[in-house]
Amino acid sequence: MKRFNAPTIQEALKNASVYFGCPQEELEYEIALEPSNGFLGFGRRDGIIVARKRGGQGVVASPKVEESKEFEDISSFEEEYSQSPKSPYSQIEENFFQEKLTPSEIAKKLTKEVNELFALLPYEIENIKVRVEGEVVHIEFFGADCGLLIGERGYRYSSIYHLLAIWIKKEYGMGLRLEIADFLKNKEKKIEEYLEENYNQIISRTFFQSRAFDPLTASIALRRFREAIPDKYIIIKQVSEIESVISINEFRTK
Repeated sequence: MKRFNAPTIQEALKNASVYFGCPQEELEYEIALEPSNGFLGFGRRDGIIVARKRGGQGVVASPKVEESKEFEDISSFEEEYSQSPKSPYSQIEENFFQEKLTPSEIAKKLTKEVNELFALLPYEIENIKVRVEGEVVHIEFFGADCGLLIGERGYRYSSIYHLLAIWIKKEYGMGLRLEIADFLKNKEKKIEEYLEENYNQIISRTFFQSRAFDPLTASIALRRFREAIPDKYIIIKQVSEIESVISINEFRTK
């Protein structure tokens, strides 16, 4: 019998059907490991089946996997089977059967999961809105306790952003724009005003250094300055543990 793994048992059966060149009804199989969705995509694991074409020879007793309370037991099992030989067409088969969600389906799924996650926190937050535009997921928070989500100097905002951004990139291959009570819009507006006030100095000087910004504002400023002044060499310089400046120079020529 041959092992097959996939996010769902049904997909594993489809893979087995393609491999043996027969309908699923002609397969004999046993489930070695049930799949798990984890939480917000973390801790997710594929399901594993062992299968053969009905009437085939060389029946091998299928491995029985006991769900252990120890995480390392599951990890070692997954590692063992992830290293098993694969069909040269396994990646093609996996991609073929992988269901691709539409933007509206992604938004609906994310809305449910993000609201469930933040409902666990002791904050007064209104319904969180999610929409997908192109390759970017937009998530918006509103509510009386949004200030607590932002935190002093935006540090809590940054932590929430990185948590959600890593998850969304891993699960959907998309970027993230996180808005908490117009916090990001206000940051971007201030950078636009600063750029407008100093634009003439920036383009007329061979060197310009901005005032100090917090890390989030500095990253916004770097992106916006590079968009507005593409013919200058623009970098971030950290001046303290909590502040950075934007340094703007002429490109060096030989």
